[in-house]
Amino acid sequence: MIKLQSNLQIWLLVFLLSVGFGPATTVRAQTDSVATLKQSLTANQKRLMQYQWIETTTVKLNNQQKSRTQKACRYDPNGQLLKQDLTTHTEQSSPRGLTGRNGATRKEELTDYMQRAVLMVKEYVPPDIQRIDNAKAAGMMAKPTANGVQLWMGNYLKPGDTVGIEMKGDAIDRIHVDTYLDSKDDKVTLDANFTSLPDGTNYASQIGLVAAKKGVLVMVENSDYQKPMVRSLPPPRHAISRTGFVIAQTTTLPSCSPSIRPPVT
Repeated sequence: MIKLQSNLQIWLLVFLLSVGFGPATTVRAQTDSVATLKQSLTANQKRLMQYQWIETTTVKLNNQQKSRTQKACRYDPNGQLLKQDLTTHTEQSSPRGLTGRNGATRKEELTDYMQRAVLMVKEYVPPDIQRIDNAKAAGMMAKPTANGVQLWMGNYLKPGDTVGIEMKGDAIDRIHVDTYLDSKDDKVTLDANFTSLPDGTNYASQIGLVAAKKGVLVMVENSDYQKPMVRSLPPPRHAISRTGFVIAQTTTLPSCSPSIRPPVT
């Protein structure tokens, strides 16, 4: 592990020197860029808690669709992400063309592999602040661009993986990941495109994960971001008729409060 980190740091230093970044500039750029990224992630998480949206996940094996799921997503007041499955059974299937005992075992292995590939998407998107700090300590590159900065880091989730984050202003624009699932020769690539809502809320609108060795493709689309509808209070019972007389009156408003749509379970 020490040798791997050392090689990564040497490679980053050589690259930075080759494009004109000296050590002082590198440290300053890293510090400023990481601080901006972390502040953006924290503020964006608070804004996302106001929304509900639809998450659509499609899994393909050798270009054949094996499953398509849809979930209604929102955060509860404690920041816990809640998802309600909207998928019908006809939208899901398991790998076909495998028969017999060996075929059944192979089918289970492929199904397990695809499920773990879906979970891996969540490990990288959105970025985790603690993992960013850990990767920064191991070695990070920050390169200014016309619209912001590119951050490249290694050993983010697994030894030897690399994560590239392209910032546009103070918001994430794209993420690229080179990693693996079971072993380092089982290479996996992940690309995510981000979109901003009118109020500045930033989210991963499209995510694609490719595990070429197994022929697995995972696509995640987040869409239909909306703030839950809030029902207004009923009118007060102190009402005036057209003739000008008070037709009903109470000293206090009825005991009620705004509510949102039924919670997602």
